[in-house]
Amino acid sequence: MSDVLIRAENVGKKFCRELKKSLAYGVRDSATDLLRLKGNHDQLRPDEFWANRDVSFELRRGECLGLLGWNGAGKTTLLKMLNGIIRPDVGSIEIRGRVGALIALGAGFNPILTGQENVFVNASILGFSKQQTRDLYEQIVEFSELKDFMNTPVRSYSSGMQVRLGFAIASAMDPDVLIVDEVLAVGDNAFRMKCLTRIGELLSNSAVILVSHFMPQIARICSHALYLEHGKTRLLTSNVSEAISQYCGAIKNQEDRIVTSTGDVEVVGLTVLSGGKTVQENGDVYQVIHGESLDLTVSLRIGPSVNRFVVTFSFIDRNMDIVANFGSAAANEFFTRTGEVTVSASLPSNQLSFGTYSMGIYIVEHRDNGSQGRVYLTNSRICAFEVDGIPPGTAPVHFTGSWSQSQNS
Repeated sequence: MSDVLIRAENVGKKFCRELKKSLAYGVRDSATDLLRLKGNHDQLRPDEFWANRDVSFELRRGECLGLLGWNGAGKTTLLKMLNGIIRPDVGSIEIRGRVGALIALGAGFNPILTGQENVFVNASILGFSKQQTRDLYEQIVEFSELKDFMNTPVRSYSSGMQVRLGFAIASAMDPDVLIVDEVLAVGDNAFRMKCLTRIGELLSNSAVILVSHFMPQIARICSHALYLEHGKTRLLTSNVSEAISQYCGAIKNQEDRIVTSTGDVEVVGLTVLSGGKTVQENGDVYQVIHGESLDLTVSLRIGPSVNRFVVTFSFIDRNMDIVANFGSAAANEFFTRTGEVTVSASLPSNQLSFGTYSMGIYIVEHRDNGSQGRVYLTNSRICAFEVDGIPPGTAPVHFTGSWSQSQNS
């Protein structure tokens, strides 16, 4: 078991929601530890809750653990315990070797010091001598691409610049354990790809824990996955695809509730064609190909009080950002029929980059003066797409194509 670098056994951490009680509990717990008395750390006191509970896993050299879960699921708390920032209330954590961590934006930096000074301070904390740090300094500067800003105080750095410097320092020290929270989402796409490549290089001699809400990152580099839900382990597996599937399924269940409607418009059906062929797998997850035509047909039930309206399809990535819109208003098309209505939209070439997307639909009133009126329906997810065919890239902002409508019999 000499290659096991991280071992966590039944780890739990609790916090108090009320400040005064939290301070009182802290004083009481410190006194208990100081006097080496036995405390009831596994019991919740009034206003306390478990941020993590009964979390156990092992991670060996050469393995990368993807940590999945909603915001508030306990991911960052677990990372802080692994990095020694806070102590677990119950359970134990064992880590062998040097730890490099990038958990909170700007953590470990003195904002008054320059980038260069912060490099030497961070390196000394990790046990490096000044000469060792000098030997690594140019490598850190080159990786961070901040050569012109190393003599600038860190307080004047943007969030992206702080991430660049923080990751460059953490990865240059060749840590046995590298812990990276979702702060990489702050960086630009090119730098994220650079970081993932570096993580891949480190994996031959290190164990890595990566937190990300961007599933292609997890799928690309992780050998194991730990899915946390309400602070507890929902799934620990070497089948990363299964963990991603369960996590995305939970996202779908949540997104399905994000529907706002006046009751005047209802979606009753959807057909998707890619390259002229109907493609649908796993319920409502459509497999479409980059560059092929994309045809969308939505069946609507339109109430008699609805005036003429426009329809917009929006494509939303895993970061919940709208990356593309396909709207009839842009094509100067609006619809007037009521009852059972079918609206079709044809996109000559699907330019969505490789990855997973949700598709939302937005139906609003189109007034005589061309302005937007009443919002009849907002549904942030009527289906999901898996786009295949090209490497990850940047999706367009707007699609253009043709629209039509017909009266259902």
